[in-house]
Amino acid sequence: MKTDRGDSIAAMGRDRREGAGFRTKKTSWVEIKAFRAEGERRRRGYEKAGQAIGLAREIRGLREARGLSQRELAERVGTTQSAIARLEAGNISPSLPTLDRIAEALGAELTVTFSVLPRPPDPRAPSRRSGPASGHTAWRGDE
Repeated sequence: MKTDRGDSIAAMGRDRREGAGFRTKKTSWVEIKAFRAEGERRRRGYEKAGQAIGLAREIRGLREARGLSQRELAERVGTTQSAIARLEAGNISPSLPTLDRIAEALGAELTVTFSVLPRPPDPRAPSRRSGPASGHTAWRGDE
């Protein structure tokens, strides 16, 4: 496994070559956690998890406000109750078409927005086409 710095976790525990073989030392969990805590990937992972949980809470709140059970929502969406439960637990990231079907089943409108980040993008990231000059793009499920 590679880290943000390009090192591998396994390389952390390797000693220098001695004699005919390699000696390894055990890496403690505390060392691994400290090594991983510094990474940008970890921060992004927490942000994505937070987004999934926020979306899950919003869907559950709408479902409950409409007086629907998970099973009833699943029937309207064309999926299973267990899929709705996983979604509401924040364990899956649904596709836009799935979110659009959920919005329709809940009598809501799906709106997805992109906001410009306050920091410049990573120059090592792959180049993508830029959006509108305003820096804010929205997609609505009915378009």
